[in-house]
Amino acid sequence: MKTAESAIDRGKRLAPSKAGVVVYQVDYDAQVDMTSDPKILFKAGQLPPELAGE
Repeated sequence: MKTAESAIDRGKRLAPSKAGVVVYQVDYDAQVDMTSDPKILFKAGQLPPELAGE
């Protein structure tokens, strides 16, 4: 997705038809070839325990 907002919107649309949905963001720095830790933007439904508590 191009923006966090569009990803969250898609997650919200998918949530009613799925058991669980997690939308997350990862930033990538091409200069050092590194990614950031995932940042959870939206979650809904039944999720594994490691995601449900965040």
